[in-house]
Amino acid sequence: ASGVAGAAQIESDKLTALGMTVDAIGNAPAAINAKENTIYQVSKTAKAKTVEKLSKLYSATPKVVTSVSGVTIGEDTDYVIILVEANTSATGNTTTQ
Repeated sequence: ASGVAGAAQIESDKLTALGMTVDAIGNAPAAINAKENTIYQVSKTAKAKTVEKLSKLYSATPKVVTSVSGVTIGEDTDYVIILVEANTSATGNTTTQ
């Protein structure tokens, strides 16, 4: 548990309000020991407006990767966000258009 009830859902709602599609939400895998908000770009192409929005929201620059340990990535997923709150994590897979 994240220790912050509903943190991932709250962030999902924020992203949806910004016009993004959230594929999935949940707790970050134990393999990810994030100490700060982390954004992974898993699509081959960066989307400039999305990068700008996510970077502002989470004070992080997307890291380009092909996979994220312990995270199932859908074929339409562009970004995976690891949100850190009080030494705990929540994650969301984000698809943008």
